[in-house]
Amino acid sequence: MPLAIAVAVGFCGIFYTLVMLGQSLGFGIDQAGIDAFSSSSAPLDDLSHDYVGDGMADAINFGAMLSAFASGLGCAVGAARLLFALGRDGFVTTRLGDTSRRTGAPVVSLAVVMLFAVIVGVSLRINGTTSVNTFFYMGTIGVLSMLVAYIVVNVGAMRFLHLGRRESVWRVIVPILAIAALIYVIYKNVWPRPAYPYDNFPLMVGGWLLVGILIALVYPGLARRIGLGLSESEGIRAPDEEGARRDA
Repeated sequence: MPLAIAVAVGFCGIFYTLVMLGQSLGFGIDQAGIDAFSSSSAPLDDLSHDYVGDGMADAINFGAMLSAFASGLGCAVGAARLLFALGRDGFVTTRLGDTSRRTGAPVVSLAVVMLFAVIVGVSLRINGTTSVNTFFYMGTIGVLSMLVAYIVVNVGAMRFLHLGRRESVWRVIVPILAIAALIYVIYKNVWPRPAYPYDNFPLMVGGWLLVGILIALVYPGLARRIGLGLSESEGIRAPDEEGARRDA
C-alpha cells in the first residue's frame, strides 16, 4: 500500500504538471495567451480545435464527460460511506447505517446522498446554470471542503502519531508542512476575492463547518460515540483504554 500510494501520487503529480505545461504553451505565455487561458471554460477543447481538429476535440470532451461522471460517482460513494459511519453510531437516525442484505452497500445513505445531489443539480439547471458551471460550482465547494478536511486529518495525525509517541517527534515536520501548504491554497482561493458566485462558496463552506462544530459542542456524547466507533472500526484503541493499559 505505501508503494502504491507513492506511485499514484507521483504519477498524478507529473501527469498534471505536464498537462498544465502543455496548456500553458498551447495558449502562449504572453499576456494574450494568459488571458485566453484564464477565460477558457474548456482549455483542452479549445486547444484541440486550434491544433488538431474537431475529432480530437470530441474525443477530449468525451473523456472529460467520463472523468466528470467518475468524479461524481466517487464523491457519492465516499459521502455515502461517511454518512453510513455516522448513522451507524447514532447520528440523526440509525437507519443511515442500514446496508443491503444482498450487496452490503449502505443503501439508505447512498439514497440520501444521491437525492440531495439530484435536487441541487436540477435546481441549478432550472435556474439557468449551464452543466459546465454546475460541475465547476460543485467542484469548487467540494475542493474547499476537502482542503479543510485535509487540515483536520493532519492535525489528528499529529495528535495520534506524535503526541501519542507512535512516531518519531522529528517527523511532525511532515504534517506541519502539509498544513502550511493547504492553508496557502485556501488563501489563494479566497483572496483576492473571486468573482461572483465563487466569492460565496467559501462562506457556504464556512457555514457548513460551523454547523459541524456546533453539533460537536452541543452533543459532545454523540461526537465521542462517533469517534469511538470510527476508532474501533479501524482497530485503534480508545484513549481511555490506552490510559488504563499504561496505568496497569
